[in-house]
Amino acid sequence: MVPENGLVALVADKDIEVALSKVFSRPDALGIQRFQYEILRHPHRDNGCRAQAANYLRQYLRKWKHALVVFDRHGCGSSDPRDEIEVRVEQALSENGWETRARAVVVNPEFEAWVWSGSAHVSRGLGWGGDYTRLRARLMEAGLWPSGEPKPPDPKEAVDFALLTAPRTTRIRRSARIFGEIADRVSLHGCNDPAFRKLCATLEGWFGSGEN
Repeated sequence: MVPENGLVALVADKDIEVALSKVFSRPDALGIQRFQYEILRHPHRDNGCRAQAANYLRQYLRKWKHALVVFDRHGCGSSDPRDEIEVRVEQALSENGWETRARAVVVNPEFEAWVWSGSAHVSRGLGWGGDYTRLRARLMEAGLWPSGEPKPPDPKEAVDFALLTAPRTTRIRRSARIFGEIADRVSLHGCNDPAFRKLCATLEGWFGSGEN
């Protein structure tokens, strides 16, 4: 019996796994119903999610109603636009039995793009206290955030730099926990990244007020 209100998510790494688990646990913030879920990590990371998701998730067809695949464009083995990669993964999932019950979310270039939402929770999570403006100024000074851009062009490099250059008294090591804490606290409507907006729209479509 397929659960009426659940999904299986296949992700590329622990950072995405931890962040998604926090997002999934905030249905009120998303404006959706609470739902059951299971998150799996593909052993071949981004490339495995792109090329092998349909086969990997076939065994879950009768266990979960929906399937979600989330990975980075960078490192996935394709240089095509993110939306084209998503379409191919979704077609493969559909042909393997998921039909219209599966979606792929490809983050361009990498998952860290979801971090830069302009929230004080981000600067706190990266060891810079509640002053996001100060953190942004430091990244601009280092040439990692061009003036006028909504976020750093290399979001992963910016995250790593922020962690390494945070004030010594508040500096923390990089870990998946950081992304989980940010995802648990930041406004889910503050990130305008296209992949994140697709994730939210997908969850709203599956588990919104009309879903049983």
